[in-house]
Amino acid sequence: MTRGTQLRTGAAALCLILALAQPAGAKPVIVTFDVPDAKGGIGTFPLGLSENGGVAGYFFRNQNSHGFVRAPDGTITTFDVARKTQTFPYGINSAGAVTGYYDADNDGIIHGFVRAPDGTIATFDAPGAAGGFGTEPILIDDRGTVAGYFSDSQEALHGFVRTSDGTITTFDAPGAGTSNHQGTFPSNLSPKDAVTGYMTDADNEQHGFLRDKHGRFTMFDIADSTSTLPQCINVKKTVCGTYADQHFADHAFIRTPDGGVTTFDAPGAGSGIGEGTVAYSLNRSGAIGGYIIDDNAVYHGFVRTPGGRITMIDIPGAGSASTQGTFIQAINDAGEAMGAYIDGDYVLHGFVRTK
Repeated sequence: MTRGTQLRTGAAALCLILALAQPAGAKPVIVTFDVPDAKGGIGTFPLGLSENGGVAGYFFRNQNSHGFVRAPDGTITTFDVARKTQTFPYGINSAGAVTGYYDADNDGIIHGFVRAPDGTIATFDAPGAAGGFGTEPILIDDRGTVAGYFSDSQEALHGFVRTSDGTITTFDAPGAGTSNHQGTFPSNLSPKDAVTGYMTDADNEQHGFLRDKHGRFTMFDIADSTSTLPQCINVKKTVCGTYADQHFADHAFIRTPDGGVTTFDAPGAGSGIGEGTVAYSLNRSGAIGGYIIDDNAVYHGFVRTPGGRITMIDIPGAGSASTQGTFIQAINDAGEAMGAYIDGDYVLHGFVRTK
């Protein structure tokens, strides 16, 4: 178990406060940040956002990955699961508990962890975990429940839920394949322990699922899609995500608990293979955060209101070449959005945008 070193963000952390005008007159504030110790590698990569504005992610120093937590006041704490490990935090809850995975031996086999708010770390493996993926937690909710997936000896994937007392329940979506890189891929966890994600079947086709806290599954596909990839779920069990059309371009969808589906594209989205609109996060009110990939393979972030109004977001300093740009990773119930941007040197930086 380790404890992190606290660092105050400021000029040394390259924070930049910018106003971004909205048509309604509101002025969201964007704060960019870097972990001060980030040197070499890809930079600072935030992945998780809590309901009170905490951020978790990882950064690289001399080609090694380390975890960080950014408190709502901007204080950054860095940590490693143990010495000589690669640490990859993915999710954070309002108490400041963090989950993610680590590679202990640099052998590509990963293991899960939960870091408590006091800095103590518990490590775990899902029952039956083996093969190339190991155990990969992706989210932790305010109950302390963790969701993720693990691979078996055939490198097929299975979902799991780990409660705050350490009890792990594994599951497979109906119809999930059992061969290499097939199986069940949870992608998000609701505040009431419902899980959404997708499964890859024996024909290597992707289908969406919703698993409630009692373990009951609802399977679904977006009409005329070649794949359905849910990415987010809120407390109401509304799901959003991305589907690919017959030309393998991506479009966003929203699925309500009654099964109704709305699809949309953000302005400027490309229509070629691997281009389009990605809905990545959904809050209680139905606001969505995500990004587009344009026809030059550049990323642009967006926030979509529950009423359907879309605001495009490009962070000053984001690059404009292929695979550079801005993307939204998460939006919380307060309307804060969090993401990253890739600059002209292909280095990642974090940002938080107020409502």
